[in-house]
Amino acid sequence: MDILKYMGKRKAAIEKYISGRIRLYGSRVLDSPEFGNTADEVHHRHSSLEDHTLNVTIAGAKLCRRLNKMHIDVDEKDVIQASLCHDLGMIDRDEKYDTDKDAWKRHPAESVKSARRLLPGMSRRAESIILTHMWPICGERPRSREAVVVSIADKYASVIDWVGFFIGHDYKKNIKSLIKARA
Repeated sequence: MDILKYMGKRKAAIEKYISGRIRLYGSRVLDSPEFGNTADEVHHRHSSLEDHTLNVTIAGAKLCRRLNKMHIDVDEKDVIQASLCHDLGMIDRDEKYDTDKDAWKRHPAESVKSARRLLPGMSRRAESIILTHMWPICGERPRSREAVVVSIADKYASVIDWVGFFIGHDYKKNIKSLIKARA
């Protein structure tokens, strides 16, 4: 058996599974005009808010999958929906916030408002995840496994945003194209 060929097929299968789960739970957000605005919003100086959000969502969904395989119960729907909405409050941040520090502190509450409009049935836990995703930089600490997953995924994706800039390629380009494709 060619191990590299096997690994390639396995990676493709995992990417298809993850992108399918993200579309299943997040299509209302992904297909919204509000999320469409994230493509033009610069984030972390070198990437778009859309790329950052998709990186967080992919990382969060993968963490959920691994934790659930280890019989650690994590609600994938809450993680995916909160990940997709966690930075919506950063849209038009130059007009809304006076400083970067002001944006860091205030955007989680603004993101919850946007999430409520896009996902009227969103759980209270998903709201809490969004409100605490900036921990430990600012705000309250996460109060659920799902909130810890999104907080970690957000920090990981922030590093990826910077690394992608320096190495000159789009991280997870294949899976992002699967997510963006309409099911």
